[in-house]
Amino acid sequence: MKDADRFRTDAQKEKGMTGTNVAAVLFFWPAMIGTYSNANEAIAAADTRKVHLMSLYKSKRCDELIAAKAAEEKAAADKATAERAVAVQPASAEKRLNDLKDMLEKKLITQDEYDEKRKSILAQL
Repeated sequence: MKDADRFRTDAQKEKGMTGTNVAAVLFFWPAMIGTYSNANEAIAAADTRKVHLMSLYKSKRCDELIAAKAAEEKAAADKATAERAVAVQPASAEKRLNDLKDMLEKKLITQDEYDEKRKSILAQL
């Protein structure tokens, strides 16, 4: 459908004032008539194609198939996102714990602050 729309739009543009069309009128006006005629044929072909595709779409109940396929893809994407979140969480928790330990060793935080933050990180797992 998008291709048919694009072809129709391209054909519409050919009917307008393009550099090629201006040159055709100035030097060989019958060429402009041919371009205009070809553009009209392309527009009609695109419209016919669109009607044909819509009839196929309706006869094959594509809207139901598309909805089912979209639901399957969403479920797969949600599952993949959940799996990535689970896989990433332990690594990020490990990194946060290591960073926290480094801060304690460098005396940037107190032991109490370390213990409190460590408990909160572990509680998130």
